[in-house]
Amino acid sequence: MPQSTRPSKGQQGALLRYTSMASQMAITIFLGVWLGIKADEHWPLGIPIFTLIGSLAGVVMAVYVVIRDVLKNR
Repeated sequence: MPQSTRPSKGQQGALLRYTSMASQMAITIFLGVWLGIKADEHWPLGIPIFTLIGSLAGVVMAVYVVIRDVLKNR
């Protein structure tokens, strides 16, 4: 009889943790970009500087949270 290819409970927990981490990263980056776009609409400067700042801030925050979580769960 063939063995089941179903992941074990430990693997399922890790999969869920990394999936939620990726979702959290996407939401953080999206919020940074969205806030930057809104700031550019409110204070138009000719170039989308707030969108750039918001997107970079979102990426930095997302990477920081992921690194912190990975080091905490060691």
